[in-house]
Amino acid sequence: MRVPTHITPGLKKDIEVNKSIAALSYCWIMSVIIYALHRESPFVRFHAKQGIILFILSIIVWFLPYGRYIEVLVIGLMIAGFFEAVHGSYHPLPIIHEISTGGFNLRKIFHAITRGFA
Repeated sequence: MRVPTHITPGLKKDIEVNKSIAALSYCWIMSVIIYALHRESPFVRFHAKQGIILFILSIIVWFLPYGRYIEVLVIGLMIAGFFEAVHGSYHPLPIIHEISTGGFNLRKIFHAITRGFA
């Protein structure tokens, strides 16, 4: 889902009603449950998708040798997303939003890096 550029009255009401639920979607497994139960709300869906990516990322870093240090970054992003949702903001988290919308492409990143060294 793209970040809306114009907040309509219907979307504003959706944000006011669901901002506490959207904030809870940054609490690990709760993101999956909230996404399943509140798919009809665009605001909840936006934040729950980011929460699911952060949840999956936190599981992956458990298996890395220095994953605890990366986990601090993941928890920081969860806290940032939580506060953005509580304040009713459609703020995309860096990289996490691109992954959740399908815009994150490893091939593009690889080409950008290799062109930088050439």
